[in-house]
Amino acid sequence: MYKADAKSTLVEKSAWLESHLGYGLRIPVLEFSIQRYKSNQHKATMGLQYVIEQPEKRSIKDIMLQSKEKFSEAAKHSQEIITHKAKLAKEIAKSKAELAKVKAERAKLKTDELVKANSVKASEV
Repeated sequence: MYKADAKSTLVEKSAWLESHLGYGLRIPVLEFSIQRYKSNQHKATMGLQYVIEQPEKRSIKDIMLQSKEKFSEAAKHSQEIITHKAKLAKEIAKSKAELAKVKAERAKLKTDELVKANSVKASEV
C-alpha cells in the first residue's frame, strides 16, 4: 500500500511465507525463507529510503541529459587520443621512409664504389 501527501510518504509491506514440506523440513525452510526475506527487504527498504530522501528530484530528462554530456565528453576524449596516435603513427612512418631513403642512397654509393673498383681491377688485368 502506498499513500503520499506533500510532507510524508507511507509504505506498508507484507509477505506470506508457507511451506508444504513435511517430515521436519517445513520449519527449517520457513526459517530460511524468513531470513532471506529480511535480508532482501532491508536492501529494498534502504533503496526506497534513498530515493525518497533525494534532496534534488531529478527527472528522467535531466538524467538523460547528464548521461549525454558524459558520453559526449568521453567521445571527445577518445577522439583526441585517436587523433594524437594517428599523428604519431604518421611521424613514425615518415621517419622510417626517410631512414629507408638514406639506407638506399648509401647502398647505391657502395654499389657504385664496388663497380668502379671492379672496373679498375678489370682494366688492370
